[in-house]
Amino acid sequence: MLIRAIRLLSVLCFAVAWMPAQSTYGTLLGTVQDASGGVIPGAKIVVTELNTNTSKSATTGNRGDYEIPNLLPGNYAVSILANGFKQFVRRGIVLEPRA
Repeated sequence: MLIRAIRLLSVLCFAVAWMPAQSTYGTLLGTVQDASGGVIPGAKIVVTELNTNTSKSATTGNRGDYEIPNLLPGNYAVSILANGFKQFVRRGIVLEPRA
């Protein structure tokens, strides 16, 4: 399969969902877009905690959006795969607990 040289752009919006003094989990939210700003439905998102090699995944919806909840604090890499596009990987995403 011929893969276009267009890199996937990911507008990663990090929203850490914290319950006061009750939870140490965060949520990764975002929208996957191509170089022209068009959304990409059906893209596979894989979030991997680099120290433990633990992964969670999601698939983008019709509007290119995704949500991956219940992430522990740590150092993450995000990989995005979509048909017809080159794989996009971003490393060094750090989720930290709030004091």
